[in-house]
Amino acid sequence: MNHWHLVKTKKIKYMISYYLRTGNVYVKINSETKEIVNVVNTSIQKTISKLVDESYYNNITLQLENWQVSDEVVFTTNYNEVKNII
Repeated sequence: MNHWHLVKTKKIKYMISYYLRTGNVYVKINSETKEIVNVVNTSIQKTISKLVDESYYNNITLQLENWQVSDEVVFTTNYNEVKNII
């Protein structure tokens, strides 16, 4: 006799990662949408850039091991500071 088992599969949620790149660039990476947000918040430069480009995403992900891991709080703080100025 054959028994069938119901297997529940979880939908994989997208992952958002945070890093600090060389040059004090805070980075937020959304692996589902392949969107990358860069934030520069220094005394001489304030910029925010949002990019959704697969080749850029692939290039960035190859460099991740060289960057410091950051977190959402640090990224969001810097993002909001820059957003309020520009």
